[in-house]
Amino acid sequence: MQAFDPSDLSKTRLPIVVPFLTMCALGAVQLYFGASAAVVALAIFGVTVSFIPLHIFGCEIYSLFALVFGLRFLLVGILFKTLYGQPLDSHLFNPTPAYAMATLVVCLGVVVLMIARRFDPRTDFFAFPLDLAGLRKLAIGAFCFGLVCMAIVSMKDKSGAGGGNAGPLMVAATTLASLAVLGFVAEALRAVLASGGRTVMSPFLAGMFGVVLLAVLSLNMRGFLVDCLLGVALVGIIYRAINLRLIVAATLFALFFLNFMTPLTLYMRGNKELPPAAFAELMINTGARMAVDSDFRKVIVNTTTLAKAQREDDDIDYDYYGNRANVENRLSFVALIDAVMNGMKGHAFVGMSAVEKAMSAIMPGFLGFTKEAVSTGDWISWRIGLLEYPYISYLVIGVPMEAYAAWGLPGVLIYPFLFYLPVFLLLARFASLRSATPVSIFILASFQAEIAESTSDGMLNVLFRVAPVLFLSLLLLRVMLFPRLKRRSPMARMRRRSEISSVEI
Repeated sequence: MQAFDPSDLSKTRLPIVVPFLTMCALGAVQLYFGASAAVVALAIFGVTVSFIPLHIFGCEIYSLFALVFGLRFLLVGILFKTLYGQPLDSHLFNPTPAYAMATLVVCLGVVVLMIARRFDPRTDFFAFPLDLAGLRKLAIGAFCFGLVCMAIVSMKDKSGAGGGNAGPLMVAATTLASLAVLGFVAEALRAVLASGGRTVMSPFLAGMFGVVLLAVLSLNMRGFLVDCLLGVALVGIIYRAINLRLIVAATLFALFFLNFMTPLTLYMRGNKELPPAAFAELMINTGARMAVDSDFRKVIVNTTTLAKAQREDDDIDYDYYGNRANVENRLSFVALIDAVMNGMKGHAFVGMSAVEKAMSAIMPGFLGFTKEAVSTGDWISWRIGLLEYPYISYLVIGVPMEAYAAWGLPGVLIYPFLFYLPVFLLLARFASLRSATPVSIFILASFQAEIAESTSDGMLNVLFRVAPVLFLSLLLLRVMLFPRLKRRSPMARMRRRSEISSVEI
């Protein structure tokens, strides 16, 4: 039996020349398409910087968080613009300043992560066992907790106002629901250990996937499925257990997700007021008909597309790909940075009002703070003229864009250290982000979207609401499943694991 060491990731280092040369090739294609040399140079530099931690430390969680910054702010846009045959400059008001700001954000993100890594305790508070039996027990326990809380979360009418405005009970339920991701990660790690590093899949994991797929279709919560699959993919990437069959299966599922699940869930949003049982029945019946009736499926797709087109007059005036229905606009932030920077022309910085808005979203109402049922993204859009009041678009705007709207360039330089750094320092106390244990991989899969997309109130929500609930949830899970387990560092646990494995061999 092979022992794997989640704290020894030296073999997973990626030579920096690989992403650099890849970006140079993409840059050459972009120059052919007509992109300016300055924009291409900024893109190459920014993406390469995001790979520096991976080059130095290997597939640590810090390195992968750095890639999240590189992907969301630069690389996703570059890849899809190249795929569509469009120059990087197109559909932007001010291409060079936008790419300069995106590159600056990536660099600041990497600096924040390097500082957080310096103060990482290198201990795993929730030291779940890494043997086959322990990983299976963890997978079952976390998965069952998450599945039950998924149903609770689905009963809330989501207003789109952001995590900061959610009540304490919903914060607790949402955090407990995310434990399903930990279940997927634990089972994938077990499959890696059992197969000697050949695969992340197992029959039990396939069954878990089937149950979650039915649950998210019934409850209209596809985000949880994405997080669960991301956790499995991260295990495969870190431990190099991805094979050709898994790549083909992942590609087929991505097509299914984009062409079937996404139109279905968007179509069903208009029926979310139904009782949970009636909604689940309608969702399953609609999905079944879509699967067998191609004409009905076209009607669903056209209906959701038309609904988006009818809202275009109310939407933020940014679209990087010439089609607002594209999910790529949600995944890449260059055009949004450009829209915010362009919107600030002729408008005063929001200033302290942004701080007050963030505090009102996170602080309890009995202290005199007034809760507003509107996202910070839409609120800022009203203030700088991107959106006409009282229209809302549930705009996904991150900390850097909020910082620029509030304080300009000084805000962009300061906000990452005020909001990102404390979050990373706190999460590293749960499980060292220098290693790749079940809890650390779970943290990456569950919080990567929060880090990239949330505003300052979202980061405060993580610090003061989500993190305490997550700590208690993991503590409860450990006490219930492994009452005799002692706290150890990942290195100490793996030395013991290696000794056992050597005896077995």
